[in-house]
Amino acid sequence: MYSLLNSRSSCDFSNLCKNTNHLKSLKALLIVNGLIKHKLLLGQFLESCFNLGSVDIAISTFSTVKKPSSLLQNLMIRRLSNKGLHENVLSVYKTCQVSNCLSGDFTFPFVIKACSVLDSFEIGKEIHCVVLRNGFERNVVIETALVDFYGKTGHLGTARSLIDGNPQPDLVSLNALISCYSFHGIDQQVFEVFKLIFAVGLKPNLSTLASVIPVCTRLGCLDTGTSLHGFAVKSGFFPNEFLVPALISMYARDECVSSAINMFEGVKRKNAAVWNAMISAYTQKHMAFEAYGMFRQMILAGVLPNSITFVSIIPSCEVGGGILISNRNLLLWNVMVSAYVRHSLWDTSLAAFCEMQLGGFSPDAVSIVSILSACSNLEAVLLGILCRGIL
Repeated sequence: MYSLLNSRSSCDFSNLCKNTNHLKSLKALLIVNGLIKHKLLLGQFLESCFNLGSVDIAISTFSTVKKPSSLLQNLMIRRLSNKGLHENVLSVYKTCQVSNCLSGDFTFPFVIKACSVLDSFEIGKEIHCVVLRNGFERNVVIETALVDFYGKTGHLGTARSLIDGNPQPDLVSLNALISCYSFHGIDQQVFEVFKLIFAVGLKPNLSTLASVIPVCTRLGCLDTGTSLHGFAVKSGFFPNEFLVPALISMYARDECVSSAINMFEGVKRKNAAVWNAMISAYTQKHMAFEAYGMFRQMILAGVLPNSITFVSIIPSCEVGGGILISNRNLLLWNVMVSAYVRHSLWDTSLAAFCEMQLGGFSPDAVSIVSILSACSNLEAVLLGILCRGIL
């Protein structure tokens, strides 16, 4: 290993490091042999840290670099951003700025995104000034990040001014502005920007439709939504995992439940968002039996419910209280067990499963499918076999 490192040439650390302990040993070797200053080797080492999930080692190693190169800076910022560690993104950026490290189109989008997520408006404005001083204001990716930043932090006027100041705005930037208006519920402005897309000679894409269709739902514009549905089909965007849930919600909201059901049944591979849209549609129509039936099918289909699922189904548990009698309690138990499993609370899900039976409620197929997942993760083989026997 020493000869390989000392060659100061490209080497594949993925073959040398298989776990955190290997990384620690390799880091020690790099330091002892003075190779920690070798930018290429260091970059490959940092990549290995992220690939193995050892972000802390990557951060601590990078902090020892006195004058990081732009390549190392961008590597750290990109990988930290992909991990959702936005505070660390800003920390690395600030450290590199002190060292006069140059930033560019591989730096600013991730840093601006961090400011948006963290609602760091003042820092974001400072970075915008740096962008202007370095002549990157017409970079499409950076402009889009800035539009999103100002929009998400509530400064929609500034976001719009960026678009208006560009004689030929890009579709991605326009989509970002539409998304921001929709996010803040400023629905009429969504349609204005949507018209602007056509005015500048562009064509809406999948992202555009995914943002505009929910606005049609909120405003009750079924005719416009139906037209967009047709446009999506003609453009080859349909079916799509983003559009289908939005269209199900739109048709169900406008009393076209049968259309929503037909669309749902026409999707071959249903993800959680599609199931959630149909569950929510039934719940909003106070169709408690149908909502729970959909939740039951979702579990039996092996689709893991998420927080939106539970937010959608719980009101049906309450609405159905007068008609579900004892089943109401079994429904609630199933929702609780599924929720615990969803959040990897395996022991708690087993406890709830046992408590349900002690309360006199026999588990059904939904209960068993949920608890088998807990048994699998706890490696409780015997309990899993017993649970299967109940079915």
